[in-house]
Amino acid sequence: MKKANYVMLGASNLFGDLLDIIHLNNGRLKKIVLNVPDIKREEHLSTKERVARMSYEIETLMIENFSPEEDEKYLIGFKGDQMIPLRSYLKKKFSLKFENLIHPTAILSPSVEMGEGCILCAGVIIGSYVKLGNHVVINRGTTVGHDASLEDYTFIGPSAVICSGVVAKEGSSIFAAATVIERKVIGAGSQVGAGAVCLNDVPPKILVAGIPATIKKHLGTHLIHTGSLMGC
Repeated sequence: MKKANYVMLGASNLFGDLLDIIHLNNGRLKKIVLNVPDIKREEHLSTKERVARMSYEIETLMIENFSPEEDEKYLIGFKGDQMIPLRSYLKKKFSLKFENLIHPTAILSPSVEMGEGCILCAGVIIGSYVKLGNHVVINRGTTVGHDASLEDYTFIGPSAVICSGVVAKEGSSIFAAATVIERKVIGAGSQVGAGAVCLNDVPPKILVAGIPATIKKHLGTHLIHTGSLMGC
């Protein structure tokens, strides 16, 4: 069977996970399109260093040199609402449709509704009648209970537990091993810290942490559409 050609627009520390899911879905990463300069961060390899370790050639180019080709599947390489400017630009200029990337070990109810550009990593379990917006990222080993709703750009870290009826608003993040109990609302742009147990609704743009989770600080303004292509 011919391998599908994937194009990653932007890159981040999700690179390895995305690459694994692409390969396990009989695909190959054809090219990486960078929207910011390829700068090495202290804790991560640069994109070019990662590409150098691959056993096959991957083209790397800047976004101003990008144009779509036939038989390509597209995904954005980083997470959260930081991708909004890049996504808006690509939609407006090229009308791109973004691929959902699902690890073969993920278990989804047939009743799940999903937008585009979602990434579901290894061991994810999604219950019945869950709604996933666009570009939702759910990391390894997370469970999402029935009738939950994860809106656009939501990020869920590894081994989190999202109970039934939870609503995670646009751009919210629930980090590793956190638990959100039934029917709670996580406000737009808010964050639930790693290992927290969230027993109450969380207002927009708030960081909560601890057991039980309590407010730790107010976060910056929730990202809105801009003309910038800067990303993570």
